[in-house]
Amino acid sequence: MALSEAELDNVLKQVASDYKQGDDIDEMKTVENIRLNWKDLKVKMKAGDIHYFREFLNENINSFDINASDPKNDNTLLMYACEMGQYSIAHLLIQYNANINKVNKNTKKNALSYAQQYGYYNIAVLIEFSRIGASLGNEVKNKINLINIQDGIIQNMYKNMDKETINSIMNYLIDAISNRLPFSDDILNLCWYAIKENDNVSPLDSYLYDTLITTYKSIVSDTSNKRDWQWLKDYFISSTIWFRSYPYYQDGQQLLFNQLLNIIKIETLKQCKLSLSEKIEEIKTNTSDNDIWQRLIDFEYKSPDDDDTRLVRQDLIPNGLKCKYTKKELLSLTPEQSLFDPIHFYDLNNYLDSLIIRANEIEDLFQKDMSFLINEIKIELKNKNISYKKGPLKKVQRCIAKTENDYSNQPFPTSAHLLDINRCSITFDNADTMLAAINLFIQKISDKEANKTSIKSIARCKNGWIAFKDKDQDNDRYQYVDIKLNVVIGDNHRIIGEIQFTLDWMVKFKSTKSHALYSVERLNEFSLNFTEISPFLLDKRKQLFTLAINGDSKGISKYIINNNIKSTELLGIVNDKNQTVLAPICEFNHLRCLKLIIN
Repeated sequence: MALSEAELDNVLKQVASDYKQGDDIDEMKTVENIRLNWKDLKVKMKAGDIHYFREFLNENINSFDINASDPKNDNTLLMYACEMGQYSIAHLLIQYNANINKVNKNTKKNALSYAQQYGYYNIAVLIEFSRIGASLGNEVKNKINLINIQDGIIQNMYKNMDKETINSIMNYLIDAISNRLPFSDDILNLCWYAIKENDNVSPLDSYLYDTLITTYKSIVSDTSNKRDWQWLKDYFISSTIWFRSYPYYQDGQQLLFNQLLNIIKIETLKQCKLSLSEKIEEIKTNTSDNDIWQRLIDFEYKSPDDDDTRLVRQDLIPNGLKCKYTKKELLSLTPEQSLFDPIHFYDLNNYLDSLIIRANEIEDLFQKDMSFLINEIKIELKNKNISYKKGPLKKVQRCIAKTENDYSNQPFPTSAHLLDINRCSITFDNADTMLAAINLFIQKISDKEANKTSIKSIARCKNGWIAFKDKDQDNDRYQYVDIKLNVVIGDNHRIIGEIQFTLDWMVKFKSTKSHALYSVERLNEFSLNFTEISPFLLDKRKQLFTLAINGDSKGISKYIINNNIKSTELLGIVNDKNQTVLAPICEFNHLRCLKLIIN
């Protein structure tokens, strides 16, 4: 007998309750009913027996804790893999949700620390990439590769230029930056390098740096100038200069991007205060409606079936998009020696693609019904100053970035947490009308008999005005806020979308001021991840030993070219153990790399 929608929802609520405790949907409860033979596990680990670990994990993952510690030294399986340089096994353990952050109680080290200590930088990079997500990790990697190539070009150019030529290039560059004209990033990096080498001073004290910062401040203070903002994004912020680390920086070793970010934060606070403070204070002190402010910051909505354990996800609503595979099934489909990540691939390629297709399929009906509902609300409230705006479908790259940045620690599939691919906004000229419209909208959707639209229910309410509820909050910290309702759309193929209810002066601020500044501030996540990974990929020595451990003969050839050295000179570079690259090459039997160096 088929379950009714209400019965199905109750079942899913129970699933979500279990799910909330940290297990995946397909693997709800685990019982620790086998004892680990740590002696045998260490022997298999040292031998690099990937077949054994794949079979062991596949058969027993629900019967033991993958983050269990060896009673003798508190090491986990992942820590042993890092200590013994077993890249493939470390990769497998991470796929099975091994905790990369767990700390050994005795040594106070985590898996990353072990990988660094024993010189297995390839595993260190693997751990960092698993933390930030593959797509963002590849963006960081591409930026680092560009810096490595630039370094080789710039150093060779500098060797073959006299001071007069460099001064001429410097004058051209400063003029281009001052007048917001196109310039080559290689030229900017060359001039930066020349200041360090030729003048023997910090580039931070140079006229070039002063020009860069002065121009930047001028542009961010006037977000209405679209032409200059485009130049800033295309030529200025995209420069690798901002992602270089400098030991002589006044606050220690940091990225120069932190300077740009600090300027943006100050300007954002300034613009928020100028644009929003008067309007917000006006609502607070409204004498005609004394409780409007309190109603605004206290507003909330909970569906009749809602409780504290309920998760709002695309795969937990009735007729929502479900996974075709469990994590266990995906891992079992992967070839034994393959480093392919089926979980990440399925999540961000298969599941997310299916979700986006479903969003496109229902988009026209959703927007049509929303327009109809808002017109009804206008009539009933007798207010024509209510504006409905169709939102564009969220782009694929933004979906991927949001999933990896915001939901990377959520249960599989992480992209099921995306709730705003379909979206629209409703704008009002006053807060009282906005609250009345929201309540009327909820009433219409909740009336199961009268509601004939594609919007079936309200899954969640997020009131941004709560940010002003804290009495201890700094009064100068004004910001863009709105009230969002996540709604369930469709019949047989359902999806959760988002409706924003906001005030017209908030929209004006967001479109003219906030959005432009946010486009720079959004790079903060990238810069933080860059800071974590760059020590392994920019450090010439670590870079070389990572290539050697991986057996990347093509990468070693590029290393030789970019650094303008001979293959025999590689033997003069040693690691912390005073070993040459021959040590990891021979340890892991990388014959091609050995031939490259010998020849």
